Amino acid sequence: MIMKDGRLSIKRGYSLPINVTPNITSEELLEKAVEKQSRFHKDVVQSNMKAFYQLLYADKNKVNTLPGSDEPFTLKRYKEEIDKPYSRITFYLCSSSDYFDSVFGYFDLDSDSDEPSEKTPEFPPIQSNSNGNNNSVENQAQTNFVQSSRTSPSPNQEQREHRMAWSVVQEQSDLFEKDLLCPVFETKPVTSLTTEASVQNKEELQERLMSCPICFSLHPVEQIEEHADNCSMWLLDDTNDQCDIPDPSPTLSCNAEPATAQALTGYEQKKVLREQIAALSVQLLSTDVKRITIRRKFLWQDFKSAMSTKIQPKSTLKVVFLGEPAVDDGGSRRELFSELLMIVSEKFFKNGKPVNSTVALAAGDFKTCGAVMGMSLLQGGPAPNFLAADVASYLVGDPLRPVDNQDPVLRRAAEALSSATTDEQVRTTLTSDVVLDVLESIRYTGIPQKETLAEVRPIIQSICMKDQLCQYLPQLVQMESGLDDCGILNHIRRNTQIWKPVFASENFFTITADEFQDNMTVNFSESQIRKDAEITTFKFFSDVLTSIDAGGIEDVSLMDLIKWMTGASQIPPLGFPKKFTVEFVHGCTAGCCC
Repeated sequence: MIMKDGRLSIKRGYSLPINVTPNITSEELLEKAVEKQSRFHKDVVQSNMKAFYQLLYADKNKVNTLPGSDEPFTLKRYKEEIDKPYSRITFYLCSSSDYFDSVFGYFDLDSDSDEPSEKTPEFPPIQSNSNGNNNSVENQAQTNFVQSSRTSPSPNQEQREHRMAWSVVQEQSDLFEKDLLCPVFETKPVTSLTTEASVQNKEELQERLMSCPICFSLHPVEQIEEHADNCSMWLLDDTNDQCDIPDPSPTLSCNAEPATAQALTGYEQKKVLREQIAALSVQLLSTDVKRITIRRKFLWQDFKSAMSTKIQPKSTLKVVFLGEPAVDDGGSRRELFSELLMIVSEKFFKNGKPVNSTVALAAGDFKTCGAVMGMSLLQGGPAPNFLAADVASYLVGDPLRPVDNQDPVLRRAAEALSSATTDEQVRTTLTSDVVLDVLESIRYTGIPQKETLAEVRPIIQSICMKDQLCQYLPQLVQMESGLDDCGILNHIRRNTQIWKPVFASENFFTITADEFQDNMTVNFSESQIRKDAEITTFKFFSDVLTSIDAGGIEDVSLMDLIKWMTGASQIPPLGFPKKFTVEFVHGCTAGCCC
């Protein structure tokens, strides 16, 4: 804040976020704010900060204690006291000279006579709304240190002005008490001036006050436009989805997953994933069903042709295989995406990583691969869980691991930066000869001596990307575009840990014999004689499933049986639309293959 027209005003363009711990005090917060501002604005002096700057609330009171109490300020207690789900808490920096000028400005009047002044004193605007964040504190610092040119008044003049100031302040407080949630001046009883001039001042003050359309507080006409502009900033700030102040815990991260995402069991994670995909399907898929006709021998070509002429990534499909009369109850669609994903994994990927094919890049095949993955997820098809760990991490927005770097120089550089615990360690590591060569190889253009612990993560990820994914970036960018066309990329990257098994090569969706039988509904006959035979038959069937799952039958797997029944060799992330129904046929002859 700076002094402007005799009052403190917010200086725009100087807002900077800082990450702090919940139990930070006002002195520590002031120190961090000045340090951050001094790094970005050279006219902000960092040394001797307590003498140069004051930390203020939005109502321009000093941040020493909690508002309305003598309890020392801490960010956590302040958050508890305001008791509102703000997404950002805003504090302000002000030079000590401007702050004291604004305080003394309450008592400066233009008249030095014994008659009441007809000019209403300028009061600094007071915002009754404050913005809150728990890990981000937005600070606005002034850069022009204004020196007061006010001369010292004579003793008699000072006494007259002091007496007049308290009279006017007392009259104004009567008007502000009902509209502002802020403390008013409490003074000892003084002789009230009841001249016609004071009455006229009060009437003029009432006429010059206007109500703020945001917070409904009263402000002079000359100040209402600026106040409303500043007051509306909290509406914009609340739309930013920043992190809340966490409870004291070992972790403190702005990109942390929901608390349940880290502690979910496999079954619970599948359930959460299924619910999210179901909601996305309802939200994104078109209600207009598009029919596509596919030849099995030219499946990829027919599907790609349909993508360019008839269907969109968000189209709901009805699949018909030529020469195979069938009703598409979801099985044909699941089978189509199963076959497409198999083609993608075999033709465009090797060991879970994209092949280096300029022909495929020029034809946009990797964009089609991304679209196939997204469409399969939204329309009940299988998951594309055949990607390498680093490729899956890139797609879902999970940080790459330095330990996976193959180049020993890049691995040591990334690990050294990851193990740094202070800003000084970060700068020392970055300015070493070996790491400087690494920074040159990734085309780093920053200033190593100014990097901090909070800002070094993009550098680490750039080093890891240079080693692990540099040669695959064009293919991955096309895949991102395909997933984005389906409308799910941003949602995936907001729920990284929930969605990573969808792409990573693992057995997360492999169905077991127990899960298969849990999805069965057995219809037994009412006749007890027939029911006894059916129970015996179903027992043999269950034993066969268990034996197949354990590998006891050669050349037959449970995946083959599931694909024959459902069109998908594993459980789709969206789940099967209904349970399997087991019916029994009686009266078969020997050797019957009904």
